[in-house]
Amino acid sequence: MVLISGSGRTKIIMDIMELAKFIGLKIVLVTTNKENILPGIDLLIPIGGKSKITMQGEDSLPLGSYFEINSMVFLDSIVAKLISQYPVFKRNIEEFGEYYKKDQVIVI
Repeated sequence: MVLISGSGRTKIIMDIMELAKFIGLKIVLVTTNKENILPGIDLLIPIGGKSKITMQGEDSLPLGSYFEINSMVFLDSIVAKLISQYPVFKRNIEEFGEYYKKDQVIVI
């Protein structure tokens, strides 16, 4: 299971990780925090980025944090690589897209 948390210690992520470990899943954590990581992480992927920037005395980043943006680019690159190397993955993505267009996708 791939979990994404800037701090590496977000409560909901910790809860999901505990359940995933209980049922035997391997855990991959994408985070900015290379230290103070929870036990049980099978693979740590450090991604650079801050959660906010300060502009004229205000914290702001209108489209999300740098970490969020960097995480999306990283994960998109994984999907692109899978699509290019595994034709069946491309078919699965296209099928998923059709369900999504029909609003038949359940996201947890």
